Amino acid sequence: MKAPRTLVLSAVLFAAAHLSALGQETWYSSNGAGMALDEMEAARALAQAWSLRISTAGRVTVATLFRQGDEYQSTRSEYAPNGGLARVAISQNGRIVEETEFLAGLPSVERRFLAGGSVEETKYTYQNNTLVASERSVDGRQVATVSYRYGPDGRLLSARENAGTRSGYGRSSSWSMRDGILDLRTYDADGRLESYRRYRDSVLELEEHRTWNAGSLARVRRSEPETGILLEESYDDAGKLDTRVTTLKGQIMTTEHFTWTKDGLLARSEKTADGHRTVATLTYDQDGSLAVERVELDGAPVSERRYSSATAWVDDAYDNGVLFARSWYENGRLVKEEIIRDGLTVRERTFP
Repeated sequence: MKAPRTLVLSAVLFAAAHLSALGQETWYSSNGAGMALDEMEAARALAQAWSLRISTAGRVTVATLFRQGDEYQSTRSEYAPNGGLARVAISQNGRIVEETEFLAGLPSVERRFLAGGSVEETKYTYQNNTLVASERSVDGRQVATVSYRYGPDGRLLSARENAGTRSGYGRSSSWSMRDGILDLRTYDADGRLESYRRYRDSVLELEEHRTWNAGSLARVRRSEPETGILLEESYDDAGKLDTRVTTLKGQIMTTEHFTWTKDGLLARSEKTADGHRTVATLTYDQDGSLAVERVELDGAPVSERRYSSATAWVDDAYDNGVLFARSWYENGRLVKEEIIRDGLTVRERTFP
């Protein structure tokens, strides 16, 4: 069966199509990014500047990239009996350089085997399939831990990093292919992400560059070449987001400013777009749980949400700064609603 031309296929996609096959092998012309282009015979493929061999055996798929006929890099994907990913390992020159283990479809442990023999390992902790913490170590020595905190509605409120002892262990880079998407990453000498590129069907879809200052993120520049969207972020000395500017083909579309509490929680965000200014103010109780979230447009209230617990809250809605509706929620479900006019309730509904 001949594959469509210029179709980017990862080892994951091939495994899904040929998982039951034993010893199946397919060759393609390729490029430096490891994309599967035209299917062809092995001898003809190896005569190309770049070629790709996809091999499947049982629940294992191996994508091997060749350069001028010599093996350059391989990606081995192993699958659990239920078809979900169990492990992905990337090798160069016969040596594993990157490895990811999966648990219930989620990355559990990532390892990068760095120049000089050091091993960087990141472990992820989840609750109800939501990432709550990660721990990064080098040669068994903890480098940093990150804890993630979410609001009652599931939005990420903070990602707080507690840095450990750092030491230089060499710049590195990696690439991976999955579900038709190619990801390219480069890291600085401290193992921090410097740049990221994402390709889909040979087209650059997303490009990101990061600048670091004394261990904290300082700037991020993210662009989408096809759409012309450019996002630029700057961070304060503590590594918290300070400003975000979004432009479209050189024209500023939105400008955002952020303020944080001393505990690292978002306290205020201000967004200017189309000549209007939207301000969201968040307050927290003594336990650090979100208590009130208020949104204003050009100085007039738009909405206010007051939490009595993580699953119960009251929403107020405003029209031109005037309260017109109030809604009660319990366990995330609407249980009561009032329509208000001139400060008086004119209609009320309850929901069993």
